[in-house]
Amino acid sequence: MSIKSFLSRQGQLIKPTELESLLSAKQRLAAVDASWYMPNNPRNGFKEFLTQGRLIRNARYLDVDEVKDPDSPYSHMLPSVEVFNQHAKRLGLPKDDPIIVYDNAGNFSAPRVAWMLEIFGNKNTLLLDNYVEYKAQGFPIDTAEIKEPVVEANVASFVSSALDKSRVILFEELKTIVEDPAQAARDYVIFDARPNGRFTGRDPEPRPGLSSGHVPTAISVPFPTVLDAASNNQFLSAAALREVFDKALGGKPLGDRQVIVMCGSGVTACVIERAVRIAGLTDKPVRVYDGSWT
Repeated sequence: MSIKSFLSRQGQLIKPTELESLLSAKQRLAAVDASWYMPNNPRNGFKEFLTQGRLIRNARYLDVDEVKDPDSPYSHMLPSVEVFNQHAKRLGLPKDDPIIVYDNAGNFSAPRVAWMLEIFGNKNTLLLDNYVEYKAQGFPIDTAEIKEPVVEANVASFVSSALDKSRVILFEELKTIVEDPAQAARDYVIFDARPNGRFTGRDPEPRPGLSSGHVPTAISVPFPTVLDAASNNQFLSAAALREVFDKALGGKPLGDRQVIVMCGSGVTACVIERAVRIAGLTDKPVRVYDGSWT
């Protein structure tokens, strides 16, 4: 299969065997390690990138705690086009080569980074589904310990000209929607990717001082429910995902309603965003509430 066929696939996924075939054929690729962990997790994505190996030798590391709006008090608000381009240039994100995005947890933070590259206009982004399974199948990785990422010289950097606002929803608009429950129920579906205990308010949020609960009319779809634990958290099939969403919707057809997704800080919401696209649930853009519950 060609790169174009993967890019036109619902959800823009590439499977381990497909990626290995491309690498074996010497297909020119770039890779972005998007590994990130919750504040209460002692793992460190960048340290793992330096010491535990990478997908390919010239992989970059993109930290979602850095590539964000530096002036926002919230964890992962999208940066401006100018700030994004500064990071894209620093990382050497290529203009023309396919970019494979992955993480060490198996579809946890990589969907967020792939989504971010897409909405800033990169048309060559593919999400590896996933790196944990890729390694489990014994495919080669670069295991040399390094002190800093290797960035290729003389590669034209990707430059964003605009952010696709149709795939994002801001606080003011979401607030207006949920303040009118009738309109919210008629025109929108809001999926919340956090664990159900945090959604219901039974369990605390991992960030100190933040109460748990959910916005009015939201529906709980914890992000692990769209992943297959038996296959290292690869996405479920399109048919199985449609069953997950059908159950969440109580059997009521989505119809013409627009899907909004949120989570704790805008990371795992993108797991649900990707799952909705894989399932082919809607032809409308899925909108991520970037501020999420935070």
